[in-house]
Amino acid sequence: MAWEWVSPVAIVTAGAMGVFFTWLSGQQGRNQAERLSNAQLANERQLAKEAREQERLENAYIQLLHTAELVGQWAESVLPKWDTDPPQPERPLPPLEEQVQTQALVAAFGSEAVRKYTRGWLTVVRAMQTAVQRIQCEAADPTRRSEENPRVLLEKLREQEREARGALEERVAIELGHRANPKE
Repeated sequence: MAWEWVSPVAIVTAGAMGVFFTWLSGQQGRNQAERLSNAQLANERQLAKEAREQERLENAYIQLLHTAELVGQWAESVLPKWDTDPPQPERPLPPLEEQVQTQALVAAFGSEAVRKYTRGWLTVVRAMQTAVQRIQCEAADPTRRSEENPRVLLEKLREQEREARGALEERVAIELGHRANPKE
């Protein structure tokens, strides 16, 4: 008689343990599903952030290349070495607002390498602008002659501008993944 109660208690205990372990297993599954869901959401947020950054970078670089091409056309057409008949029209520089916006985009989103190439290219363009101004001043006032012929300087700077623009374009293409990096 003393052992008659053992069987019902064992059944109740085993049932309670079964319920507990079923709940525990379900809880662990729910926790695992929640962790996976949170990790997936975090991954999706990170991918969306990287996509936005890449889009901004691409837009900044496209604007830079657009401006560089317009300036390059100016550099090729300003005060040509040979007169043609009829004369070829001089391409204007892009508006100052466009130049400033381009520089701001590159400063905000561009890599250090692209900013370096941009600064080098702009240095040559500014030297070209100065040479053009010297040529125009000397043409307006023949008594103002500099020791170095500004037309010769302009031709040298034209070549330097082409090279600097080409290097800038190459760097942008590498960073956008359109060309392989020669250092790799």
